[in-house]
Amino acid sequence: MQPENILQDEQESRGSSPYLLWGIWLMWLPFLIQPVVAFAESPPSLLKVVVLVGFGPFVGVYLWATWEEAYLLTRVAPVESRFQRGWWIPLALLLGLSLPAPFLQGSWGLGALIFVSASVAARLTVRQAVLVFGGLMLLDLLLGIVTAAPWVTIAFMVFLIPAVGATTATFSRAFRTNRELRLARREIARLAVSEERLRFARDLHDLLGHSLSLIALKSELADQLIPEDPQQARREVRDIEAAARTALQEVREAVAGYRQTTLANELQRARELLAAAGIRCIVQNDAGALPPPIETVLTWVVREGITNVIRHSRAKQCVISLTRQPGEICLTITDDGQGDKLQVSPLWLQSGRSGNGLRGMCERVEALGGRCEAGPADKQGFRLEVILPLSSEGNKRVLETEQARGAVE
Repeated sequence: MQPENILQDEQESRGSSPYLLWGIWLMWLPFLIQPVVAFAESPPSLLKVVVLVGFGPFVGVYLWATWEEAYLLTRVAPVESRFQRGWWIPLALLLGLSLPAPFLQGSWGLGALIFVSASVAARLTVRQAVLVFGGLMLLDLLLGIVTAAPWVTIAFMVFLIPAVGATTATFSRAFRTNRELRLARREIARLAVSEERLRFARDLHDLLGHSLSLIALKSELADQLIPEDPQQARREVRDIEAAARTALQEVREAVAGYRQTTLANELQRARELLAAAGIRCIVQNDAGALPPPIETVLTWVVREGITNVIRHSRAKQCVISLTRQPGEICLTITDDGQGDKLQVSPLWLQSGRSGNGLRGMCERVEALGGRCEAGPADKQGFRLEVILPLSSEGNKRVLETEQARGAVE
């Protein structure tokens, strides 16, 4: 996983909306439909007024308590809400408003404790949840017996209390765990980047420390020798030039070593990039050990091919296949996107219309004596195929080409 992907995860987590998470608690509000219907059908009375006065605060307190939990869960640095001051106040109010509900509304009033269970579930550990749910179930049973509610209704409410609470706790805990994993991945990525920077700094210091010190000393010596011994000063200047060239070559070799990547690493990176783009990736690698020039070119082809799949294909699946045949190696990248609408020919690949990526890919493949074919797949999508010979002559040619290119750079 690349560090930039981790930072993207952080941005996505930062943008999580508490309104969406609030749906974990809002989805239980339909349990109020039946009591509301029964209340609306009852004749006008003083009891109806009392129920109406209590119903508004009950819903308001429930929305207040659950919104606070949803808001805290979506913060970048979430705080454990169960340890915040005053967290028990809305729960106490909700429980207090739930107790008279069975006496005022009848058997359907027993369902008020369901909302107490839902609002408190996300704040409890497993052991606490067992005790709290058990207490609410026992309280609901006692209220049902006292109010002479039907046993079917009592059993139904007693079942819903732990079911609703457990469901709410599972959803909220899954969200919290996912956040913690994202933050942990981000921290690991930052540590990896920091460690890589330190290693690179140490390597540069080891490479350049001696050479730069030598250049500084010889420069001072040459400056002193110019008026007294010009010949010796010239020799010192030549030594400075040689030391500078040696240091430059060592830096180039170090940077080249950092830039190099293996085919296996590039295939793993392709999996991660395709997964991030929502594309299923299937890798079939039967290539085995490959000569360095062959592996370098195939790594380049995989990188360019996957980039094109992500940018242009709109595919749902991509298959990367590496097969070794007698005297050659074959790499195929096939997707099921919109590439079947393209008409591709070898001349088109060699022309500028194919883009610098494909054209540069073909040039690298041809430098090894291989061939590159691209076009619509058999059924749907796009297919890129590269075949490279495993001959030593081709490997030698591409190695000389890469060395010449590095010398020019």
